[in-house]
Amino acid sequence: MPSYRRSSDRVAFTLIEVVAALALLAALLTSMVLAFSAHHRQSKLATQRQAAVVIADELLAKWFASSDPRIPRNGAGTLHASAPWSWRTQIVNQTNIDSLPVQIVRLEVFPQPVGDWAPVGALAQVDVLLPVPQDQITQPLSGRSEPRENKLDRRRADRPTRDDGI
Repeated sequence: MPSYRRSSDRVAFTLIEVVAALALLAALLTSMVLAFSAHHRQSKLATQRQAAVVIADELLAKWFASSDPRIPRNGAGTLHASAPWSWRTQIVNQTNIDSLPVQIVRLEVFPQPVGDWAPVGALAQVDVLLPVPQDQITQPLSGRSEPRENKLDRRRADRPTRDDGI
């Protein structure tokens, strides 16, 4: 009499089990490729940001190195190191700090587009507090008749002063 094997004694996989395993493997490989791609983009952006910070630091060091620092208030330029970079400065605010008129000048550093990669905005930006030049003290910024009130100035005015001899 022939002996029949029971289905629980089988040695091979069924077609459905193989297809399910392949689908699982495909999903796993796809997620790994997407994760690697995202990591590569983030790593490239981090390297670019680090280079932009170094360039901003070198620009500020060069501008502050002279005995009479000349930081361009509204300027732009290009730099060519290993890759072309551009920078821009602009006055973003003008206010008074302890009755001293100051301007907040923003330095932004941009890489030039390379191939299909171009940054959305500045990769590094630094705000520098500079005294207003003497010839610009009476000129309002962007059409304002008076500088905007600083929140810090308001807080100082609201705070009671201590006049106990300390």
